Amino acid sequence: MAFRLPAALVAAVVLLAASTWCATGDAPGRADQPLPPAPGVAESTGPSRPVSPAEAARRADTTDPASTDPMPAIRAAVVRSPNDAVAMLEREQALHPDDAHAEERAWLTVDALVNAQQIGRARAAAEDFLRRYPQSQQAERIRALTGVHPRPLGPRE
Repeated sequence: MAFRLPAALVAAVVLLAASTWCATGDAPGRADQPLPPAPGVAESTGPSRPVSPAEAARRADTTDPASTDPMPAIRAAVVRSPNDAVAMLEREQALHPDDAHAEERAWLTVDALVNAQQIGRARAAAEDFLRRYPQSQQAERIRALTGVHPRPLGPRE
């Protein structure tokens, strides 16, 4: 039997550690001690601002012809920015409805909608996914995530 800690206890430990790090200045990656750049990455010459996943996908489309695949940015956005991910997935689905990523986009849409707490839309997307891809490796996970199960075919009594 596995032992699971209550979420509140885990959150309390994380908050305690964070407050201790802030009070003592021993936090990893302190602002007064910047991390060295990763090997092969040029150092920045000025301040940078965070880039949204949607902006990263747009930049990928216009700056480097070799990196036109928006799927990495979409996959990252599903958890961090689920509303952005939904917008990017809908855009890609409209542009390429039957390409090699169609099934992945369909299940990522369900994930993003669940993460965005748009449960009604997530269930509708799950029903569509299960109708289109009933034998998918993701089908069972989608059923468990949304509670959607295939409806039996045949006459209703």
